[in-house]
Amino acid sequence: MPPQGGKEATVATNAQAVQKLLRAKEAQRKAFLRKQLQEEGEEGQGGDKETSKNQPQRDPRLPPGQRWAKGGKWVVIDLRTSDFPFNVHSHDWSLCVEGLGGADTPARSYSLKELQAAAAAAPTAAGVGTFEQDLHCVTQCSVKGLRFVGVRMRDLIAMLQPRADWRYLLQWGADGYTANVPRSEVEAEEALFAWAMEDECGNTVDIPYEHGCVRFLFPQLYGWKGCKWPVRIRFSPVDEPGFWERRGGHERGRTDRQERFDMTRVSVLGPWAMRLGGQMFRSERLRPLALFAQRSMGRYYLLRDRVGKVPFLAAHACVALVLALLAYHLLSRVFSASSLLAGGLAT
Repeated sequence: MPPQGGKEATVATNAQAVQKLLRAKEAQRKAFLRKQLQEEGEEGQGGDKETSKNQPQRDPRLPPGQRWAKGGKWVVIDLRTSDFPFNVHSHDWSLCVEGLGGADTPARSYSLKELQAAAAAAPTAAGVGTFEQDLHCVTQCSVKGLRFVGVRMRDLIAMLQPRADWRYLLQWGADGYTANVPRSEVEAEEALFAWAMEDECGNTVDIPYEHGCVRFLFPQLYGWKGCKWPVRIRFSPVDEPGFWERRGGHERGRTDRQERFDMTRVSVLGPWAMRLGGQMFRSERLRPLALFAQRSMGRYYLLRDRVGKVPFLAAHACVALVLALLAYHLLSRVFSASSLLAGGLAT
């Protein structure tokens, strides 16, 4: 007979193993952050006192782990599989807003003009204005002093009047991208809903197509938290992980805490891959290659989401089998040719 309490002992052992794994993951994350901060300190202070005097102090506007993009270039990262028509000024575009009023209140669609007029007329709104913000990409690239035309999110929320118990803002983009943001971050002073920006000459221009035309911006968070080409949002009491959150991205994504990854759900290689990607995006020569790789990975994940994980893995197995058969056929032909050649030389 099995000993008394054997099942309880097994459960306890499994729980201890899970806790040990979580502690190991957290230790890896802390070690990675310590090494990164140490490298930044060496870059900012130099190897000795003489070098540190000649080097400028680190910009206080720059979060830890970030570097200003060369030439102030705004890094382009998205899942766009192709250029699709997206014109916020046309009558075809509207933003579907869910989670208004009570739980049974139907969704409502707003055109850009309706959003602009309603935001400016909201009782608690400061009005439409120009806001200067720094944006920070998770690839460690930052861009300084972008000037956006729009309205603060908290003023937009005052106009929309969502349900009182909402805790997350869920966003959907026209390219299939999704993102989730906690309520406290949505209502932060820095959060914006922007539809235009100012150029270097101070002229108001549209947000470039490659940057989403209209954007939800959360400068205190990494850029992946703001959806490009938005077509639908929901004020939800329940969290739904977004595109990158389902693949190891941090649930919160705060820049001052370097919340890039959830180390309990991401591979150990994730942070190092991100650092390599950041270096490629900062390089003028390697940036197209980095963007191609990032979009290819995005297409892969989007296709897997649409098809389903099990059928997609089955398709992977079929492709692997076909490649193995082709390799076997090729190698057998090579060996046969080698044997014939060796026989001919022997005679």
